Amino acid sequence: MQAFARHADIDVKTADISLSGRILAAFPEYLTEAQRVPDALAELGELVKQPGANVIKLPNISASVPQLTAAIKELQSKGFAVPDYPADPQTDEEKAVRERYDRIKGSAVNPVLREGNSDRRAPKAVKNFAKKIRTAWARGRKTPKPTLPPCKAATFSITNNPLPYPMRLPYPSCSPTTRQ
Repeated sequence: MQAFARHADIDVKTADISLSGRILAAFPEYLTEAQRVPDALAELGELVKQPGANVIKLPNISASVPQLTAAIKELQSKGFAVPDYPADPQTDEEKAVRERYDRIKGSAVNPVLREGNSDRRAPKAVKNFAKKIRTAWARGRKTPKPTLPPCKAATFSITNNPLPYPMRLPYPSCSPTTRQ
């Protein structure tokens, strides 16, 4: 990503939305000042609401209880005093801790990042039109797969490109040692 973006003077920033990062962000009062981390997922949740925001998310886990408890134990073994996951909360404090952990587990990331773009289904009018014009799929029909030739410049269309012409970005695998 950074190889492409650097040629267009686009600054790419990273944010820690890993399971351990989300755990640490959820319990700042249990940590020392030096151990505290910002709630990157909440920050990204605000960022995606802006019209010009571009967020690229890498795959991440949908944390189950065993993954969550393993991450908690690992953090605790490294000196982070995060609370244990209360499997059967009895007190109000345990219930509050469990509630915070429950917001972290599962598919916590995707719903936040899809804010404002959460309905990815085709609109009913588009579906109805597609049903009207559909034709039989010919047996043996193949979809063409275009590829970039080695070490050639490729034109990429960039959304909201402020320049009056397409940007030409070099193919990232090209280097003086690999040119043919």
